[in-house]
Order: sequence, then C-alpha cells, then structure tokens
Amino acid sequence: MKKIIIAVVLGLVLISLIIAFGQVFTVKYVTVEFTNNVSVTTKEKILEQAGIKTSTNIFVIDEEKVAESIEKNYKNNEIKVKSIVRTFPNKVTINVSERIALFRIQAHTEEQSGYVKADRNFQMNAIYSYSEIKDEVLIDVSGFEIKDTFNCKECFALKGIANAVIDSGIKEEALPFFIDEVSISERQIKVMLKGTDTVLVINAPFDADANVYSAVSDLMKKYLELDISERNGITLC
Repeated sequence: MKKIIIAVVLGLVLISLIIAFGQVFTVKYVTVEFTNNVSVTTKEKILEQAGIKTSTNIFVIDEEKVAESIEKNYKNNEIKVKSIVRTFPNKVTINVSERIALFRIQAHTEEQSGYVKADRNFQMNAIYSYSEIKDEVLIDVSGFEIKDTFNCKECFALKGIANAVIDSGIKEEALPFFIDEVSISERQIKVMLKGTDTVLVINAPFDADANVYSAVSDLMKKYLELDISERNGITLC
C-alpha cells in the first residue's frame, strides 16, 4: 500500500513539475532588433511574419523555419535574419538586418538583361532596368558583366574590395559615397574614389578575393596615412 501511495505522490509531483516548467518556459516576450538601418520593413511586420505565439514553449521554436517565414516576404533577399536568441525563461529576440546594395553591375541571363544591385556577399539577385536604379547611389562596375552566376573571379574581387575598405574603417553604408567606380580588366582593377580623382590600382592576378583583400588593405593604409591635402588626384598601386 505504501508503495502505491509513494508512486501516486511521485506521479503527482512529476505532473506538477511538468506543468510548472511548461508555464515557466512559455514565451511571453518576442522582440525584434534591427542591427543596421532598415528601410523596407518595420518591427511590427517582422513580428507578424515570424509567427511566434506567446503560448509557445521556448524549447520548440524552430529558428530556421522562423527565419524562412520572415525572409520569404522580401524580394531580392533584402532582409536577413541574423540570429534568433532565446533568453530564458521566456523571451525571444529576433535580430534582423537589411542587405546593403553596393554595386551596380550589368547582368545577362537567358530570361532577361539589365543591372543587378549587388551587396558585398552577392545575395541580392533581382535584375532591374537601368532607369529603375540610375538615381540610386551605387558603385558602378565596368569592364565585365554578370552572366548567370556570381561565382566568378570578378565578383570575388569585388567582395575583397568591399571587405578591405570596410575593415579599414569606412562604414558599409558609406561605401557608395567613398568609391565612385570599379573598372575591371584582365590586367588590373582600378578603384576610383569619389570626388578626389584618386585611383587605387590592383594588378593581376586577382583570381581570389583574399589576394584582392590584401592588396586593397595595403593601398587603403597608404591612402589613409596621407595628409588630407595629399589625397586628391593620385594613383596608388
């Protein structure tokens, strides 16, 4: 009899603990944090698109499904869910960023021709007519065009340029105001800075973004070490 009573008591305690912990770890707060300036959506829209109900157990949230549920609403991959953070016992924070278009590059596919607005990781892939994006402040890329894929040495080089300039201290959103044009040929890459007639020259080979990154980092160091009065109309290579 005692064993039965003990088993019943233990069962009741276990049930009570399950109920208690289920209530403790039920989501009560869902917040959205923008990690850069976001212009194409609002925190309220992100919360609605995430679909996380406040009755949900914090342990059963599927981060990949939540991210997909949000990102699918934005054309050209403009919005990226950087992370979904659980703060125990009952808070979830969705960290969201907007991809920043940096480059304007001529593009051709089997279906259409026009221009892409590429971010530094080449995740934006919509094609626009020139008139649609001609007034946007973007870095013009000349000397090559996108043909069906971003998986080419020229795009790797552009990624290396962007990363090197950002790591030198120029903010990502400021890049199109700092660089006017990037000209790419088989022999060299020319990075023309806006408003100064200054050119950074990277000589071939540039078949890996790491090579370009290293070269541009060195050139940016030389450029930034110059007195402001010396930065106009020069060529660094």
